[in-house]
Amino acid sequence: IQGYLDLAVDVGCGSGQGTELLAPHFLTVVGIDVSPAQLEIASAKEHAPNVCY
Repeated sequence: IQGYLDLAVDVGCGSGQGTELLAPHFLTVVGIDVSPAQLEIASAKEHAPNVCY
């Protein structure tokens, strides 16, 4: 597959380490997790502009 894919959803993203690895390959990356504390950690870190939690 050449170019960017549209959307990746990282289910159980935790602190976002894996989510960031997806960023160069997708136009939009969404990280979700059941733990608000993990999402807070992920959101607080500097992340690619196409990543949201």
